[in-house]
Amino acid sequence: MTCIKIIKTLFALRKLTVEENYRLEKEEKLSKVDEKISHATEELETYRKRAKDLEEELERTIHSYQGQIISHEKKAHDNWVSFKFPCLFC
Repeated sequence: MTCIKIIKTLFALRKLTVEENYRLEKEEKLSKVDEKISHATEELETYRKRAKDLEEELERTIHSYQGQIISHEKKAHDNWVSFKFPCLFC
């Protein structure tokens, strides 16, 4: 091999090495971004589930309080009736 061919070959190898390093860096960055996206997706699903659980708990609480209100209203009505018309229960 001539000296010029050897130099050209070395430059070509150097160029390939630089390009390979650049490609590896990009792949590593993409891998980290993909990992962050995956983590963010998991967090989002966790927050969605938590929001759904809180909505369900709120619905149960509302239903419970509505039941208590109905019970208290009935009791108040019964007390009012027994006060207004005491002879009905004699």
